[in-house]
Amino acid sequence: MAEVKYINQEGIHNKFWSYDVDGNKVTYRWGRVGLKGQSKTKEYSSNQAAMSDVWKLVSQKEKKGYRVVEEEELKREVRVAQKLGVQFKIQDLKWVHRNSNKLTEIDEYDPNKWVYVEIVNSWKKDVTRLLLGKRESYRLGAGIMKGSFREMHIGEIAPVSDFSFANAVRSYLNELAAEVFEIVDRTVKIAAGGVRRLSLGCGSKSKVTLTKSETDNVVKQVASTRSSVNTKVLRKFAALGARRLTL
Repeated sequence: MAEVKYINQEGIHNKFWSYDVDGNKVTYRWGRVGLKGQSKTKEYSSNQAAMSDVWKLVSQKEKKGYRVVEEEELKREVRVAQKLGVQFKIQDLKWVHRNSNKLTEIDEYDPNKWVYVEIVNSWKKDVTRLLLGKRESYRLGAGIMKGSFREMHIGEIAPVSDFSFANAVRSYLNELAAEVFEIVDRTVKIAAGGVRRLSLGCGSKSKVTLTKSETDNVVKQVASTRSSVNTKVLRKFAALGARRLTL
């Protein structure tokens, strides 16, 4: 039978596991998404015994957050991991206004404002905080104090030293936003019988508000192939409506 692949991207995890059954032999592979990982082939007394062990392991993996993925999805997650670094995952994102050392969260994306991004390191268990504008990228130090859900006071801010990393984050967010936009566009056209269209212009001020069920459906579609992104981040992209991210 064909190799069956799983990934676990719950919390800070970004791991894969797979099995490939050949008669009474099973080859298991596991490791971090983006790396080669390890493999082991185990021989059983019969195919029935092999499958019994496989189903037991599958049950254990699913309880830990693993889910089946198609080959193309896994390849894309590998590309993302290799672009950002296999240890990094996008954890949170906010649209913000900056005033000196204070960031204030705003409800809607404004291409002339800033995007605050948190990237978690699943190896070191720490978080990299970036502030991205049209042409500028800053790294926020550990001195951040959150005054409230809407405001953050910055203790330290400096231009990023690793432009390749910041650019990888920009590229990923633009790619994700474009994918969400296309699904939102189809959702709106279907709801309006093909009459209403979203504006494709960058920075458009057109306003399209999805219903809760439409938003849930958009998030569900994207999350099914991009589970490495927190659903609250996907909801922010779904709420962009006719606007396009221009990082």
